[in-house]
Amino acid sequence: MVASVVIAACFGEAKLATSRQAVIVPDRDPVEMGSVVVGQMVTTSPAITLSPETETSDDTITSITESCADFALSLPNGGSGQVFCSGGPIGSGSAPTFALGGAGYGTGACVPVTYSFNATFMPSGPGSASCAVTVNYTPTGGGSGSSRLITLNGTGTAPAFALTVTPPTISFSDHPIGSTSSATTVAVKNTGSMVLTVTGTNSNPSNFSVAPVGAANFGSQSLTSGQQVGFSVRCTPIALGPITGVLTFDSAAGPRTVTLSCNGIGASNLAITPVPGDFGPTLVGRAPANLSIQITNSGTAATTLSVALAAGASPELAIVTNPNGMNLPMGMPTNVVLSYSALTDHPSGSLGTLVVNYTGGTARNIAINGTALPAEIGAAPAAIDFGPICVGETATKPVMVYASAAGNVDIATVTGAAPPFGVTRTTGTLQGNHGNTIDFMATVSPTAPGELMDSFTLNTNLPNNPARSFPLKATALPAGVTPTPDLVHFGPGRVGMTTSAKTIEVSNCGNAPINITAARIEGTSANDFAIVSPENPVMSLPQMGSVKFLVVMSPRQSGTKAAQLVIEYDGGTVIADLDGNGFGGDETALLDRETYYACSTGSGGGLAPLALALGLLLRRRRRA
Repeated sequence: MVASVVIAACFGEAKLATSRQAVIVPDRDPVEMGSVVVGQMVTTSPAITLSPETETSDDTITSITESCADFALSLPNGGSGQVFCSGGPIGSGSAPTFALGGAGYGTGACVPVTYSFNATFMPSGPGSASCAVTVNYTPTGGGSGSSRLITLNGTGTAPAFALTVTPPTISFSDHPIGSTSSATTVAVKNTGSMVLTVTGTNSNPSNFSVAPVGAANFGSQSLTSGQQVGFSVRCTPIALGPITGVLTFDSAAGPRTVTLSCNGIGASNLAITPVPGDFGPTLVGRAPANLSIQITNSGTAATTLSVALAAGASPELAIVTNPNGMNLPMGMPTNVVLSYSALTDHPSGSLGTLVVNYTGGTARNIAINGTALPAEIGAAPAAIDFGPICVGETATKPVMVYASAAGNVDIATVTGAAPPFGVTRTTGTLQGNHGNTIDFMATVSPTAPGELMDSFTLNTNLPNNPARSFPLKATALPAGVTPTPDLVHFGPGRVGMTTSAKTIEVSNCGNAPINITAARIEGTSANDFAIVSPENPVMSLPQMGSVKFLVVMSPRQSGTKAAQLVIEYDGGTVIADLDGNGFGGDETALLDRETYYACSTGSGGGLAPLALALGLLLRRRRRA
């Protein structure tokens, strides 16, 4: 007979838009990841734990999903598992008594089997970030599936001094002596929190020229946090053969360099433009427009062209219009058209070399450059929950939308959010890696009581999923004084331990202010619950105002707990029901500090299969 049970007592607030809480209860929601320096990573501690709501809970987690660039999940067993009570009347409501390791369980006893997972937060840029995690589950005994939303929040903070310079290398290809290449832009951005003085130097000004783009001068720049300037760089070779140079940008963040290369060649009977060929930046999965390179026969006689990509070119680069083998008359132009599929990440730089040869002359090597950046957007908060709102009241919530990956994202239109919800219709461009935010204002003005749900959609240039929707929720309250929720499940709690606090919000939806005169816990298990906030419940509550009461459970004995939070005011009384379950009183032989799938650290992997096998055994016995 198996002699131990893997358990946990990780319980906490489940903040929902309805007045009834979810069947699967996370130990905390939202999950606050704190402030993290950009590029560094933090992991939830303790792990996020999903627990059964009551002793009759018995649910199977089918999947846990998220799509947030700044956050990631570590999901044991691929994001599936069981959450149930291993002792007590499960499913059918029967109350069997059975022995395990010498200890017995009967009605009301619940040793929770939980599922735990970790989340990580690594901000790609400074500012608030948020992620909606969806837990999908089904009742093990049958019934329709459901889902539970958990919000992860974090804030990226910029280091004091940080500087990015792109691209790190530029190849200007072959150029006849005295001819000037097309321009390539070097972007210099202050990604730190402090003002940076950036000094630029050019190691080879004879062959490479640098001109400011929106900047005062090349030699010295004072950049505020987030400010970017560009420099237009060209090559004009003055001698035959390979030419190199380095642009250096010095600041308190340390030196950043751009390596330059060019090749001086003799006179050519081909005039080629642009050189180098540059596709410019695009988003991964969104192919840019084709790049056309014009070749003109500037000689005194017709010539035959030979055009191909050199070995080693990116497999995403292809020639779609090729004048290879063409006899090009004197003074006539033709075009090579290239395409770039941009299927994978590619930082700014070379995609390959186009080789153009002709009869009677030297081959020309043309550098082809491109940039394909991943793109994603997020919103803080990721899910907009207005909570309880009095009918006739208007509530507002700010929503910050940002680009959480390297690529810029265009918001073309904003749709959705029908009355009683509303949202501002702001459009614009989101700069990559939290370079800026577009701020929206969401509102709700309920006209009738009930649960309200809707969403608003940002229509973007994201390649694979351009329409991004963000949920809106509210609970519209009728006239009078209402607690939300009116029933709070604390779930199983270890005897002698205190659960995390749960919130009951009391709203005054009457036509005048009220005075709260007292708040207390009543009922058969009143001694197992306590009000921890506010310290003094006597207060005046204005019309359309609300106050939050925080309540904890500290079970003194094993078994079912039931009580009521009673709040008296000068017009009457409101009541919120409380229930929970104490475990671990006399049954310490069954208790272990590890949880199903290791509650806090992911350790104890050898115990998880034991817990699963035990849980299945217990359910089979109860259902027999």
